[in-house]
Amino acid sequence: MLDEKMVLYLEEQKKTEFKFKDANKLELADKLIENIGVLDSELRDGLVYPCLAHLLHDGHFDSDQLTDFTKRLIGHEFLLFDLDNDIEFSVLVRSFTLLQLSILVYVHNKDKVIDSDVVRELFVSFLDYFDREENLMGYKETVGWMHSIAHSADLFAQLVKVEDFKDTELKTMFAAISKKFKQKEYYFQHDEDERMVQAIMNGLERDLLDEEFLVEWVGSFGTYKKITDYPEAYYLTNNIKNFLRSLYFALLDNEKYDYLVKEIALVLKEKVGLR
Repeated sequence: MLDEKMVLYLEEQKKTEFKFKDANKLELADKLIENIGVLDSELRDGLVYPCLAHLLHDGHFDSDQLTDFTKRLIGHEFLLFDLDNDIEFSVLVRSFTLLQLSILVYVHNKDKVIDSDVVRELFVSFLDYFDREENLMGYKETVGWMHSIAHSADLFAQLVKVEDFKDTELKTMFAAISKKFKQKEYYFQHDEDERMVQAIMNGLERDLLDEEFLVEWVGSFGTYKKITDYPEAYYLTNNIKNFLRSLYFALLDNEKYDYLVKEIALVLKEKVGLR
């Protein structure tokens, strides 16, 4: 837990645009990482997250140090921490790790600073995490934003831009996203669909995915086992509908994707069902 002196220091950094003057930045980053999923939402969202993000983003560390941070964060103490959810709110560690990994991949995309093999390890670990994450809750009053799927979307949004990742990696990520949104256990209600669609749009901008794949991918949202038990049936259908609607409107004014807009409308009307 952060002591009062550290909290006051972090508050001062926030006020002075995160200069971290006279700080041992490596020790500070380590301390913030140790508190990445602290239960107090004001500390976590308002101080730990932005201070650590600025440390990782603003050129304070060299390539080796950023690579080391990445290796640490994709391990079992952070990204893969307690995936069985034996510890209450352990999802906060995983979810806020995702945000810092998003920062690291963003910096890598801009400056090519992280070892390419470690970026590949991040990709593999993240897909494993994303498939296994079961705590999908967006918000809880006692601890604030949990948002594992929205924060995953932010990381996807950066990973699809990685220069070394080609159509194979993009197809793998698109498939993981479609699988997750065929979700019957939880109803995504905190902008998860729009955040994830931004990742899809970033991927489309790479121009690596052919029309045949994209049509089949959209069509895959209509191939799921219909269920009749409530509220599961409601969750499943509306998770799919909300995602496809968000994607529809994101693509609507782009003539290049007219064919995909038509396919989305077809899937929604004929396979998922609109009221």
